[in-house]
Parts: sequence; C-alpha cells; structure tokens
Amino acid sequence: MKRNVFSTRIWRRWGGSVEWRVELLGFTQDDQGITATLRHLHGQEETTRTPWLIGCDGAHSTVRRTLALPFPGARHDETFLLADVTIQASLPDDEVSLFFHPDGLLGIIPFGNGRCRVVADIPPHAIRHPDEPTLTEVQALAATRSLADVTLSDPLWLSTFHISRRKVEQFRVGRVFLAGDAAHIHSPAGGQGMNTGIQDATNLGWKLALVTAQHAPQSLLDSYSMEREPVARAVLTLTDRITKVATLHNPVAQHIRDFVLPTLAGIEFFQHHMATSLAEVTMDYRHSPIVAQHWGSALSSLHHTSPAAGDRAPDGPLQESTTGVPRRLFEFLRGIRHTLLLFGGEQATPDAYSCLEKLGQDVQEHYGEDIAVYMIIAGTQRPHKLAWDGTVLYDSEHVVHQRYGADAPCLYLIRPDGHISLRSLPARSAYLGEYLAKHLFSGSTEARK
Repeated sequence: MKRNVFSTRIWRRWGGSVEWRVELLGFTQDDQGITATLRHLHGQEETTRTPWLIGCDGAHSTVRRTLALPFPGARHDETFLLADVTIQASLPDDEVSLFFHPDGLLGIIPFGNGRCRVVADIPPHAIRHPDEPTLTEVQALAATRSLADVTLSDPLWLSTFHISRRKVEQFRVGRVFLAGDAAHIHSPAGGQGMNTGIQDATNLGWKLALVTAQHAPQSLLDSYSMEREPVARAVLTLTDRITKVATLHNPVAQHIRDFVLPTLAGIEFFQHHMATSLAEVTMDYRHSPIVAQHWGSALSSLHHTSPAAGDRAPDGPLQESTTGVPRRLFEFLRGIRHTLLLFGGEQATPDAYSCLEKLGQDVQEHYGEDIAVYMIIAGTQRPHKLAWDGTVLYDSEHVVHQRYGADAPCLYLIRPDGHISLRSLPARSAYLGEYLAKHLFSGSTEARK
C-alpha cells in the first residue's frame, strides 16, 4: 500500500489522478481518439473519451485482447514454487543465494529484516497439492537443496506458478499502445521484468508528451514499437537461456554447468558484463529511425571512440562555471526536455566557441521549451569573449570530453530517456536544424522564428 500511495503522489504532482478499483470493459477507437467503457467498484458503468490509451494491464491484458493481438510464445514445462517467509540462516542478507542441486534449483532472495523470498523448480509430484504448497514442504526443499542450515517460518505468501515467454509483434495499434507485461512476459530469471516495463513507459512517455503538446508529429510515435520490440525480444531470449541453464536435469549437463558457472562468476569482466546486461544499461537504439549522426569525414567515422547515436549517454564529473560546485552530468539530463550538449573540444579556437555560442542561442530561442542547452568546456577557464549567458560547465579533468570522444567541437542531443538522439562532428547548426525538423519537432527552426 505504501508503494501505491507513493505512486499516486508522484502522479498527482504531474497533474494526473488515480482511480482505484475501476475495470476496463472494452473500447473502440477512431482517428480522433478512444471511447472506453469502465466499470466502477459498485457496478456502475461509465463511458469516457480519451485521445490515447496505454495498456499496462499485465499478462492477461484486456487491452491486448480487445485489439485481438496474437501473443505468440510458449510455456516452460517446469512448475515453480514461490514463498515469502521469515528466515534464519547463515547466508548473506544483502546477496541472492542460488543453489544448484540434482533435484533442481533453489534461490533465496533476501528482503531485509529477516524476511526473504524462496524460489524453486519442483518435480511434478514433489508437492502433494501444487496449488496449495505448505511451509513444511518449502522447508524440506530448502533443507535438501541448500548448503546452509535454513529455518523458515511465518509465511506471508505460498504459491506455485509456471513461466511463459510471449511477446506481441506490434506495441502500437492506432491510438492504443501496450507496455510492460501486456506486451511481453518472460522468466523472472535475472529480475529484468521491472526494468523492461519502466523503459517501455519512459520511451513512450516523452514521445507522447511532445505529440500531445503538438510540438511533434504523430509519426514520432511509430518509433516506440520499432525501438522497444527488439529490446523485449532480446530480454526474452536472455531470460529463457538463464532459465534453461538453471533448470537442467541431465546429470552430465548439470555437472558441466556446476563447474563452468562458479569459474565464470569469479572473473571480473564476466561479472561486469552480466550486471550491466541484466540492468539493461547496455541496450541501445542504434537501428532506430529517429537517431542520426554526422561526421566531418569518412576517416573520422572509422576511428571514433565516442558513443553512437542510440546509445545510452555516459555520465561524468563536471563543475558549474559560476559556483565551482562539483556536479554529475546525469544531474543535467534529468527532466522531461531534450538536452543539447555543446562540447568545445580539447583545443577549441575562439571562432569555434563563437559558432557554438550562436548555435546554443538559436536553440534556446526557438526550442527553449523542449531543449535544455549546456556548453561543456575542457579545463576550468571560460574562453575569452564568450558572451553566451547560458549554462557553462567545466570539464576540469577532461573525463567527459574523453567519454564522448570530443577531441574537436561537437554536439550531442540527448533524449529525455537518456539515449543519444544526434551526434554531430563538427557541431553544425544545419545538421541539428535538419534533424529536429525531420525527426522530432513540427516545423523547422526557420518556421519557429
């Protein structure tokens, strides 16, 4: 309930409201919007009109079923047990403990305060009544499969479940969108479900906000499915592989797994790779139709070390020029606007800064409502004759310039979801204006004057 109250407060802060215990019975759509039928707690029905509908209603989505969208995939054969219990054991209380036993997998996930979640795959006849597992049966599984002295008590939740892997092919149908489990379901292995669903909502949110405000054409919304469907497909593939490895029953395969996994887990590179993959911070939109990059020459494109358009923008230490206060770049990327980063380069000339200054002023004048602009200078000295009154950030350690490959003056346009929309070397206003007019905002810079 605390989480629901918190979510409600966040929603209200942005001008929305939450109605609890309201069921969607069905809807129709036309070129102008959605007509939806709702049923409230005491049975009264309501017909409402809305310009857009986002189905975040889970694996058994009414929105998806009303659209008659296929949900292709399959179900794993294994039955899994889940128990939220109090635990006494000689196990870390800040780490997940996994045990691979010949009978199957056992996972113990600590919640803090002596409570944990126990997950295990179970043979067909391991539990007398699969729909109603008992604490005694869970305790027996934990005692048999773990290497620790585990005592379980005070069950808050006991259940069994099956894992399915399913995904729709299209996340958008007209004015209706699917997000989260309504669009894709998969094994909980790796804990990627929440991140994937939040990324769906974030990806769609900023695009829908621009379209609703009439700052961008509706065609921008087509990129939602184009960007998110490949990510969901990759998550399904990864979680399916993890589940199959974790639930091996062949003794030879189990022996190989039990030898290889501990070896890999001790390698720092493997640890980092798995952590970033499961956290989904390495996923990108490089093949999206709404990202672009320009290079000064074919040679520079072959030798660049900078992040590409579609990648997640890197972080780094900076200082505010006026106060000298240390800041992180990510602090300036928060919010609902795009962010334009103007890099001076390692040895920029006065003429280069003059061009960046004019570019920044033009963007602030014509796109200030949609784009925040920051000039990033290598070192701690403001260039002579720089008259721009916008925000200047010092890259005193040159870390940010290095991470963005900003040897020469260049620009990066960062989306509200933290991914790079445009990378341009050199920083040319013509490139930026053309990109904004074509992909993001209605009308060119000239049309906004």
